[in-house]
Amino acid sequence: MVLRLCREVDELSTLLLGNPEVLAQLLLSKNRKTIAYSVGVANKLHDDIISKFDLCSEDRVCYVRITVSDKYVLRVLTVRDVIVATSKEVGEKVEVAGLKAFEELENALKGDNVIKVVIEEIGVENLGAELVNRLRDCYSKAVKDFIAIWMNKGVYGYTVDSVLSDKGAYMYVFKARNTAMGTQHVLKIVREDVALTGRYMDYLRGYAQAFLALSVMQKDLEMLLSVRGLNERLAERLVKFRKNIVLPMAIIVPNNGASITKYITSPPAVVEEYGSLGDLESYVKEGRRVSYEEGMYIFYHITGAVALTHSVAIPHLDIKPRNIILFGDSAEPFGYTVKINDFSGSLNIPGRGWELRRITPAYADPLAIITGFGDYDYDVYSIAMTIIYTLTSSIPKHRLYLNTLLLNNLYNLGLPLPPLSEEEQDLRIFAEKVSETIASHSREKLREVLQKMSSDVAKLDEKYIATPLRDIPKNIMLILFKGLSLKKEDRYRDAIELYVDLGKALQGAFKWL
Repeated sequence: MVLRLCREVDELSTLLLGNPEVLAQLLLSKNRKTIAYSVGVANKLHDDIISKFDLCSEDRVCYVRITVSDKYVLRVLTVRDVIVATSKEVGEKVEVAGLKAFEELENALKGDNVIKVVIEEIGVENLGAELVNRLRDCYSKAVKDFIAIWMNKGVYGYTVDSVLSDKGAYMYVFKARNTAMGTQHVLKIVREDVALTGRYMDYLRGYAQAFLALSVMQKDLEMLLSVRGLNERLAERLVKFRKNIVLPMAIIVPNNGASITKYITSPPAVVEEYGSLGDLESYVKEGRRVSYEEGMYIFYHITGAVALTHSVAIPHLDIKPRNIILFGDSAEPFGYTVKINDFSGSLNIPGRGWELRRITPAYADPLAIITGFGDYDYDVYSIAMTIIYTLTSSIPKHRLYLNTLLLNNLYNLGLPLPPLSEEEQDLRIFAEKVSETIASHSREKLREVLQKMSSDVAKLDEKYIATPLRDIPKNIMLILFKGLSLKKEDRYRDAIELYVDLGKALQGAFKWL
């Protein structure tokens, strides 16, 4: 069990444990029972004490009183796994409270002191509605203890201003400020469960790949394109798309072993430039209607950036609106620059392709889902799906169904399927056919069979893609559908081919080209 800390732990500690009247009101509750009583060496009781916190119900608090070597007393109030208040008392005087007392608690439980521990469950009826509501709010917004420490003390010379995301599978993402210079950045810290395995380089590799793509010079690009039989003059255009890749300003790989204590003080991390307008998914979800021209602006620049990375043999393999960041820029036609972020860092397995480390069902190439390996054309598929989402604010349901069924049947993921209305009988029939096809073919044959089903998918493309995009020029629609083709030989092989065709189709259409 990993404890979390209330973001208001300092204030609530003073209010609840530093105020004798409020503490007395709490301790006088009639709804009070002892959960555990222990005496022993602190570091041997640590795990047992922490596990007891989860025994308290959410509508009550856990009150913990720890006497350390008869020298001082630590008091802790928790709501389930969230520490809402803590204090250290010497004699009858509160010496420290809040985060500082929490650090004393951590040190005490790691030591070899003899401690006496009493854990009680106490009702909160005497605290008043306002304070009870604050406790509930504290519980709902709590962060893990080490996140609270980073937010309070900073890390690597950065002051953490806010949590942008603590739900990701691999990283915590913070808005942070360089303490010395005052500049805004994104600070990404590898999650503790990933960092402590020692395999976090699998997740930092993608940032190194982005840095490599940003470092390529035009002469090097000319040589690489020439080796692939492509026009060297293309390098002059592609190198300009370096501005459309998010810059990793630091990749921090600590050499300090794997322990939670070392993780708190020096975690594996990445520092990036900060995109003030957030990601493309949020931009679309906020209700902004993306016009055809704005959609093409995004399409052109993201394709150019990915074409640049493909030129230096780096596929992204997780392109989606959430990984496209908008940087405010008044010099650009729509007030921002789009930049691609979060390269997957996949490794190339000779003869098979790049191993898929992350799969986002709505944007993944179904042919690659079957094998578990992707190639440059995986990114082409993802770009096309991203642009369709950007222009329509929705994911084509039939293609999402296809990928979800593949993932559930081949990998036993148990992902939920979007509900179907009575008007979507065609999609219901399609889903049944896909399920039967998966069940009746081996994985080796399934890819071949799925390519033969491309006509079934094409019929639904008319309803779920072509109809919502009926005002888009035909040549652009042809490019999108070529990017989505389930026949591998018909799809663009990489983003370079896609960029060349898109550039021709848009030539002279907009002033920003």
